[in-house]
Order: sequence, then C-alpha cells, then structure tokens
Amino acid sequence: GGTTAGTPTTLRLTKPWWGTQRIVCGDSAFASVACAERLLENGLRFIGVVKSATRRFPMETLGAVTMPVRGGWRSLLSIARGDERPKFAADVWVDRDRRFFIRSCGDDKEGEEIRRKRWRVLDGGPVQDEVTLRQPAFSQKYYEAASAIDRHNRVRQDDIGLEKKFVVRDWATRVNSALLAMTVTNAYPFYRGSVSGDGAMSPGAWIKVLCSEMIFNNWERMGTRSGGGGGSAVRAAPLREFPSSGVSGRLSPTRKVRKENPNAAYRKRCVVCSTQRSRFVCSVCRDAGSEVFVCHGSTGRDCFNQHLVEIHGS
Repeated sequence: GGTTAGTPTTLRLTKPWWGTQRIVCGDSAFASVACAERLLENGLRFIGVVKSATRRFPMETLGAVTMPVRGGWRSLLSIARGDERPKFAADVWVDRDRRFFIRSCGDDKEGEEIRRKRWRVLDGGPVQDEVTLRQPAFSQKYYEAASAIDRHNRVRQDDIGLEKKFVVRDWATRVNSALLAMTVTNAYPFYRGSVSGDGAMSPGAWIKVLCSEMIFNNWERMGTRSGGGGGSAVRAAPLREFPSSGVSGRLSPTRKVRKENPNAAYRKRCVVCSTQRSRFVCSVCRDAGSEVFVCHGSTGRDCFNQHLVEIHGS
C-alpha cells in the first residue's frame, strides 16, 4: 500500500490549528506515516489506525510478533540520530484481531481496562457475563476521540448497508446513496436524543420506519410552461404547489395491490373529477378509516386542493 490520499485532506482541515500541538486522531482513511510526519512538521500531533496505507510502516514485522493473549500490545520506536526521544511509534494491539497504530505522541503505558458484556454458551445454556480487556494508553486516547466515528460507520455500513444491498449501474448513484446513508446515520442520534427512557428503537427498526415515511410521503412541486417553438422564448408559468405531503393532509400511495398482479398498485377513480384513475389516497381520510382516491398533482389537476377545501375545510 502507498500513502493515503487523506493526507492533503487532513492538512487542509487542520490548518487553523497548526502550531497548537493539539492531538489529531484519524481512522484508516487518513492515517499513514506521511500524514503523521506532515502534521508534526506543522505543529500537530497524531494518533491513527493503519490498514492499507502501509508505506514505511512496519506492518509485516508487527504482524509477525507473537501475541499470546487478547489485550497485549507491542511498539516499535523511531528515533533520529542525535535525539533522545522518539519522534514516531508504530504499535500493534490485539482485541478480536490485530489493530495497528501510527502515532507521534502518547506512550505505551497501560490504560484503563475495557469492560464488555459477552454472551457465553455453557452447559446450562447461554449466559451473559462481563469480561475485561487490557489496553494501552495510546489506543484509549484514540478510541475516546474516534468512538463516535466508529458508531457512525457501524450504523452506516451494517444497519443501513447500502454499499452491500443497493446495486447500481453508475458511480453517481453510488455517491448519492452513500451521502443518503451518511445523512440518515447522522439523523439517528438526533432521534435518540428526542426519546426519553428506554423507548428508543434500534437503528435497524428506526431506519425501516424512516424509509416507510420517505416512500409514502412526497412533497411535489409541479409547474407548466407556455408553448413556444423554434428559437422563441419560453415563458414559465408560476409554479403551483400541491400539498401531496407534509405534516397535515397529504396524498400517499395506496398500499393495496391488484389481485391479478400483486406487483402493480391498485387504482380507483378520483372522488373529485370522477374521470381519472389514481393510486393516491388522502391521508386524512385514511387515518379516519377509509381510503379516498384523489388525482395526484403531477397530473396537472387541482383535485386534491378541492378535496381538502370541500371535505376537510383546509
């Protein structure tokens, strides 16, 4: 592996703090020997997890070190000629697997023990108990800063998992789906903070509810343009907003399907114009126990506005 492309990004993002000797913690997208060197040159210290950017990092040496038990660690120090103190350290720490660190600060003294609850299968069945794990001070410092990033990655990659589940044909769709996954993941802590006690849903359950709301709630803006051919200017008519979604009355796709084709949505004549068939129903009527079908705003008809005024007085 070569140097990570995250080095210039890290330098650009940390520039306001150059010369402050603050500690920068970076995950494997940013961590490399080169990144640690450049930050130190600009007055910042660094602790990062190395995975693929292994140039000048002793990955093979540290990977071959015998580690008999979980919780053990080993360090290699880089000391320049004439210096008494090391500038950089390369470390390996064993949890479930080996984790490699590059750092320009901290030490390899023992940090606080990690306490975790684990399920163990015994003769009498599964039993939950608490296990402790030793960790060095440098990994403790890193995970104190990076725990929020790790939680974000876990929810985005495992619970949402768009990268694994969503097959795309072009790269732009992949980028947009990744941005959507990041946005959804960032929204989950906001939801957790708004729910008191133990009533909060798990990330997976919350995402299912959110997806349902996104699918069955749409805010549609629809406009028409007056005609004009050739090189003549086209005058845009004022946009009309159709309240097909929102916090009050809205149009939502029916959940009914055709008997002869379960993959096709059920359609029924609009209750207002009685001419067009629609698959959208009024949410206010649906909440009251009946599905009333109304033309969607994308048809160019104002049926839903009329329905809201005449039936619901809004």
